[in-house]
Amino acid sequence: MLYPIVVVDTSELERFQRWLQSELANASLIDDKDDRGRRTLQIELAISEVVRYREILSSLDQSHASPRYFRGC
Repeated sequence: MLYPIVVVDTSELERFQRWLQSELANASLIDDKDDRGRRTLQIELAISEVVRYREILSSLDQSHASPRYFRGC
């Protein structure tokens, strides 16, 4: 069975990462210490996942598989 090819736009990932970084700066303005801590943690984890995903795409590219296309299920 063939699966559709899903296009991954790495420029969109970069844009999303920059947006998360700006949200991290905004989170520092939250008055409540607990809320600020929770929001900061959420954003930092999201940034980590974006970085990890981009690294996976990069490693696929280095192994001669195109990082922009993969078989989705």
